[in-house]
Amino acid sequence: MRKLSKVDTLKLKIIEDIGLGILKPGDKVYSRHQFMRRFKCSRGSIDKAVAALVREGFLLSRQGAGTFVAAGKSVASETERVYLIGDFGRINAYSQIFQAGSLAAELQKRTNCFLCANKDVSLYLENISRAGTAVIWDHPRYDQMMVMNYLRRTGIRQVLVHRIFGDYEYITIDYEAGISEGLDWLLEQGRELAYFTTATDTSFPYIAERQLCFFELAIRKNMKIPSNWFFNAVDRHEDSLEKVEEQALKLFRSNKRPKLIYADCCTHAVPIMAVAQACGLKAGKDFRLLIFDYENFLAKIPGTAMILQNMESFNDNLVEWALKPACVMKRRIKPELVFGK
Repeated sequence: MRKLSKVDTLKLKIIEDIGLGILKPGDKVYSRHQFMRRFKCSRGSIDKAVAALVREGFLLSRQGAGTFVAAGKSVASETERVYLIGDFGRINAYSQIFQAGSLAAELQKRTNCFLCANKDVSLYLENISRAGTAVIWDHPRYDQMMVMNYLRRTGIRQVLVHRIFGDYEYITIDYEAGISEGLDWLLEQGRELAYFTTATDTSFPYIAERQLCFFELAIRKNMKIPSNWFFNAVDRHEDSLEKVEEQALKLFRSNKRPKLIYADCCTHAVPIMAVAQACGLKAGKDFRLLIFDYENFLAKIPGTAMILQNMESFNDNLVEWALKPACVMKRRIKPELVFGK
């Protein structure tokens, strides 16, 4: 994602001064020379930033008198436009409400709705920061927090999807409820399990949240993961499936095979099941498999269970939030445990 421009950065600093009370309503703003000394910026950037803040209602320009801090930024009583911001090139269970276009289509029936790729946010920041805008962030990364903080200071409503950060509004999966129910199902057959997980980075913060929740619950439930049954050197690229196959082969060919397996990425299910079949093992008879997310082929295999996320509920909640400025969204949606038959 591109960095904020010099003009947008200057706007943010002026808004921060207003928020901190350094500039109070009715105060005359700094002169160009004061701006240049305080913020180390050019005259052109100052003029553009001040003009933009006048248009957005933070400052008032009085001909012949100068520019002053406005008494209060006007906030639209209705949502005039919604921006969906995300990585639309990534297809997975989480982003399907954006990928399928169902959320955008539903919003478009009621108000203006725009899709904006993460990398293009800075290009459209002036439009996004207009009064009456609501922003829905899909999996926002840590490097986007400066933009989110900027939009917050401009009075823009924002909700984070599959991400909890600070006191921002959010809607996400109730990891604890879903994983706990799945582990209880595994516990019916024992306490030792093999765990396949995914390497994480700032692009996939929800994976780290999921991992932490699993480990906390496993400790609470007195479950055990032998060191040679813990596989975490897996990334999310296509070649990672080969690594899962290698790890599953090592697991199923060992003298002591697991009765319980948990994988926190649904794509791991295919190579795990393929290797099990090649080794003459059957789910339900020789082991139980629990995965996070949903894989269609597992629906017909007994001895498997999937932690299914209710995306329709996400859609309905986000539409309600976007169209009702008074609605506050801090919600965890409980997933459903679906068993193979």
